[in-house]
Amino acid sequence: SGGSLIVSHPRPLRSAVLLNKRKLIFQASALDESIEYQSDSSTYGRGEMHLSAALDEGDVVVYKTGTWEVDGVEVGNGNPTAYEFCLVETMQIVWTHNCEHGYIRGMAVKIDSENNKVEVLSPLDFVDFGPEQLVARLPLNWINDNEADLLATLPEIMATS
Repeated sequence: SGGSLIVSHPRPLRSAVLLNKRKLIFQASALDESIEYQSDSSTYGRGEMHLSAALDEGDVVVYKTGTWEVDGVEVGNGNPTAYEFCLVETMQIVWTHNCEHGYIRGMAVKIDSENNKVEVLSPLDFVDFGPEQLVARLPLNWINDNEADLLATLPEIMATS
């Protein structure tokens, strides 16, 4: 017959996404993996080269709040820059050749930098922010749906924020 085959895959639950990420991370050998920074111009840039274009559901990221710069212009609420952490759940972003617009949404996480532990806040605290606020993606080893080991050392400015 000349028909086509259509295969439908249901969207995986968060735990399935996290399980798949755990399998990938277990293959990593070192406990000192690198943090992926948007500011690393050898890997990331603007538009489709932005770190947000490489994010997946289940990633934990660092983002700026308060005041930050976009293309050399100060934006935000005027408060000092602070760093927050998010477990990415969904993204709605448009990437062009030189810019990115939209939202990254997820759940707030707490990081205990002394013990390199990551914990999803309970009760759940949902957050959203723009791609221009994205600072970095953190390497993790998930223990369960709500706890992970951080596989890198946070810079002091982020650890004390």
